[in-house]
Amino acid sequence: MDMLLVQTAVVEGPAWVGPTIAIGVSIITIGFVAVAVGAVVAFRKIGEAAEHLRLLRDDLGPAMKSIQSLTEKGSEITTAVRTEVLAVVETSRQLRGQVESGVERVRDRLGDLEALYDVVEEEVEETALSVASALRRFREGAGVVTRLKRTVSKRRRR
Repeated sequence: MDMLLVQTAVVEGPAWVGPTIAIGVSIITIGFVAVAVGAVVAFRKIGEAAEHLRLLRDDLGPAMKSIQSLTEKGSEITTAVRTEVLAVVETSRQLRGQVESGVERVRDRLGDLEALYDVVEEEVEETALSVASALRRFREGAGVVTRLKRTVSKRRRR
């Protein structure tokens, strides 16, 4: 048998100090035991949570793959839509350029037409004045001819 050798120390002081130290050491020991039990319980709970997470990951694996596939399809669709929108914008720019060019040509033609109208108007006015002047001269000439005819007729009658 082994022998346990305990050495006693002589402490001088009040008698309550020894039991108080023993009680304090017992409380500290109980605290360490409680912490150790809490740690063991916490490690078990963490292990259970890890197992639940592993099962959840196994269950969510196919769903995550589906979501990833859907995301890739969405990305492809987004790229296709972006390409089409850019093509429509480019076509719109070209069409707008053609319309602006056409409007400019119409403005030029309207300016030319207005100038032509002004020239034709001047010519018509000048022609009208010339015709009026010719008619006036014709009337004056006709009046002279009529007077001559009268004069000639009167002389013949005599």
